[in-house]
Amino acid sequence: FNDTFPDILAAADLVVSRAGAGTLWENGVTGKAAILIPLGSGSSRGDQLRNSEYFEAKGAAIVLKGGNLNSKGLFTEINRLFNTKNVLNNLEKNVKLICNQNSTDKIVGIIKDKIGSK
Repeated sequence: FNDTFPDILAAADLVVSRAGAGTLWENGVTGKAAILIPLGSGSSRGDQLRNSEYFEAKGAAIVLKGGNLNSKGLFTEINRLFNTKNVLNNLEKNVKLICNQNSTDKIVGIIKDKIGSK
């Protein structure tokens, strides 16, 4: 990690990463398609598995785990995504829907509603 990471992320066509909340949010607000390789419950609290399953169910990421978790499986999936641009484009579109870029406005609106209702 260094000061050039935002530029590298902005230039990426595809992100291969773990499935932590911060990473997923960065991918989402930048609209990056992702292949997620979550840490399992033996290596973490299990949140990365749940995060990756949610994004996969929403069509916002590809998840590799278990039998698909090897260099051949990763290479195959990268090739498939770059050879089927519609799948890559759908991942980008769907991740933007999850990580709405107007979230600050929504949060402020919720807080105002809660304060105003008391």
